[in-house]
Amino acid sequence: MAWTKKKLRFLLVILVGVLSCFAAWCLDDAIIHICVMWAFCIVAMASIKFELSHPFVWFSGGFTLYSTAYAMVYCMGLATNGYNKENVLYPMIAMLVALTAMGDKSYKVKDIDLNAKFPYKFVDVCSWILTALLFACVAALVLSGYGGKSEMKQANDPFYRIGVYCARYLTFFVLLKVCSSIKKKDRFKNGKLQILLFALPTLLFTLYTGERDAFIRFTVVIVFALFYLKIIKKRHFLILIPLFVLVMILSVYFKYYFSSGIINTADRDGGILYQFLKTDFISQGRNFQYLLNNPWTKGCRNYLLILTEMLYPFVPGGLFFNPDRWFNYEVHTGTFKGYAFTLVGTGYIIDGLLGVIVVFVVVGLFVRTIYKRSTHGIYGLCAYIYTITTVVFSFRESLNTLFVSTVRVVFLSIFLCRLACMGNKKRVK
Repeated sequence: MAWTKKKLRFLLVILVGVLSCFAAWCLDDAIIHICVMWAFCIVAMASIKFELSHPFVWFSGGFTLYSTAYAMVYCMGLATNGYNKENVLYPMIAMLVALTAMGDKSYKVKDIDLNAKFPYKFVDVCSWILTALLFACVAALVLSGYGGKSEMKQANDPFYRIGVYCARYLTFFVLLKVCSSIKKKDRFKNGKLQILLFALPTLLFTLYTGERDAFIRFTVVIVFALFYLKIIKKRHFLILIPLFVLVMILSVYFKYYFSSGIINTADRDGGILYQFLKTDFISQGRNFQYLLNNPWTKGCRNYLLILTEMLYPFVPGGLFFNPDRWFNYEVHTGTFKGYAFTLVGTGYIIDGLLGVIVVFVVVGLFVRTIYKRSTHGIYGLCAYIYTITTVVFSFRESLNTLFVSTVRVVFLSIFLCRLACMGNKKRVK
């Protein structure tokens, strides 16, 4: 009976998704589009009882927020690019495809055997080295006198690029430290101050460069790790979510304060909801609407782009076509605009709606594989937790974001840890 109920709940999610897409296709009201997509999202979450670690919760919630933010701003009368129903319809179809590919099966982390297989000392040393390097990058950028992230990217500053990767590697190694406490809770209690010290250079890097992804990623990853450790409970998210909204709004005001001394007050009259959506979430829908407004972008690439996106981590930058760079330098000509891109748009420039479907089949299978591996020891668990932020950030970027971060940060870090373990065994012998 339990099996039947579970399958019926999954079929209900698919049915609600299909009906939501049909409603958005038939009706041209943006408010209806927003409501039906959120209804689809809530049904998906409820089908697995709001299990926070399940992709149906974090993927559905994050993707729906990114996909409807622009439509909400349009309904407020504050959007400048207009609105087509495809702006929400295509993402809704994308979410339906991705959830179907993922499946609703839940995986529980029951037992992680660490023993002598985990290189505690190596992870500690790497964490401190990365912390020192990140402090050094922040100091170098402060002395360079930049006015913000756009100037650093335009100058292709090496300290900025190194700092971005130092923050990502540091986040993953601190995650390894925290998750290694699943069996030894006293280890976590003794390491609380260390975690705060590791967070400090990430915060400073974010404050000075305006690279909010760095500190947001660090915070979200650690929160999910603490949730797995059962230190943070579901009820704590009732406080954490409003706090996240407040921090995101404040981050807009003070985004470039530490580099330029200017507090941004341009959007203070739009209301709290507008200020929150404008922080990061509006970009996916705004960029996709720009593509919809320029029909020549539909299918302007081909399916080879999916292959090059997957191979992107293994080649030097600039060798393959980069949708983010194309959108910020060629579609919007001139200097770097900092508009990010859109994962839905990646499929759209391949082959319209069919391209979107294919891209999100890939995304769904990717998430399913990483989620399933979360039960395969500490490395699988950490890979999954870190990937949550990677997937969510990719909603406003392109497909290569998933593979670059997974290969260059997650897989490489795990590979180094395994090498360290092998080295320890040889010394013991």
